[in-house]
Amino acid sequence: MNPFVAYAKVVMSFRNLYLRGRESTDGYHVAIACAMTGILVINIWSVLLVIVIAARASFVGTHYIDADTYALFLALVFVLELGFVHFVQRRVVNDPTFAKQVAATSPKVSMWYAGISVGLLAASTVAMKLAT
Repeated sequence: MNPFVAYAKVVMSFRNLYLRGRESTDGYHVAIACAMTGILVINIWSVLLVIVIAARASFVGTHYIDADTYALFLALVFVLELGFVHFVQRRVVNDPTFAKQVAATSPKVSMWYAGISVGLLAASTVAMKLAT
């Protein structure tokens, strides 16, 4: 399975989670994009912590990111996720082969993805605290 299909399964898993028990067929584009943006930011932060631990360096006091730059980064990530979610949901509607691969993805996939991401953040934070 290629990475695109794997990430598309996460999108469809979130969609199936939101649609569970509802008769509405709305796409929930914004809610899914918000959830995936939050998880992606958690993963990026975790990777940065792991890099700091591996390099045995400290970013404290050496690198500074403006609030404007950080907000622009978050907005860009959100817009990219929103575009990806929209693209995946349109492709599911228009491409039966792709839909067969990703449409029936269990909502458990999104829950595992979120749980593993939070666990990674917790583990990297603890490791960072122990390393300093």
